[in-house]
Amino acid sequence: MGDVNNDLTPSLQAQVRELMGKYEDIFTDIPGRTTLFENDIELTVKEIPKSKPYPIPHALRETVQKERLRDANLTARPSKCSGGHSQVEFLGHVFGLGQVSPRPGKVESIMKLSRPETKKQLRSLLGMTNYYRKFISNYAAIAAPLTDKTKKAEPNKLEWGVPQEVAFNTLKNKLDNAPILHLPDLNLPFVLRTDASEIGVGAVLLQAHGDTKFAVAYI
Repeated sequence: MGDVNNDLTPSLQAQVRELMGKYEDIFTDIPGRTTLFENDIELTVKEIPKSKPYPIPHALRETVQKERLRDANLTARPSKCSGGHSQVEFLGHVFGLGQVSPRPGKVESIMKLSRPETKKQLRSLLGMTNYYRKFISNYAAIAAPLTDKTKKAEPNKLEWGVPQEVAFNTLKNKLDNAPILHLPDLNLPFVLRTDASEIGVGAVLLQAHGDTKFAVAYI
């Protein structure tokens, strides 16, 4: 019996073994990319495959519909499904290999935004950046000069100063260099680190993988 490529993380190796064991009778090789040995799958190249995803085999479609989707009370159109992805995009995020990052296209759109001139435009900007706040350490403190300008007492036409300009550029730079977060593993303990100042409270949720702690989300 072959082994799963050791270049994968232990968690991904376990997932591959479980998947191939469940569907060993209907899964097929990925030509030139994999070799199937009983319940295992072995990568024949060191890097994670990034070739075009292959369609779900016909025999697998019926099994997926009857078992996994049925158990979750869901339905799917097989012609719209595919397999073999190393990463997938969903709701403005990129998920893959146990990690999550902002979708590059969304970040690019935010980077192109010009300085807001009205409270409506500012609220729109803050709505977009707030959606990705889990990637930005101390988001509340950084955005404070901007959120203050959305208060009822503030005029509709923004009075823009140095604090607002610094906050505006800092948020964009933070998003442009956003860290890649690890997806949470509910079987592992979490570590919560907090910090506070006169204008905000921040925290980071961490999980340890081996001797290293990785960020799951900034709060």
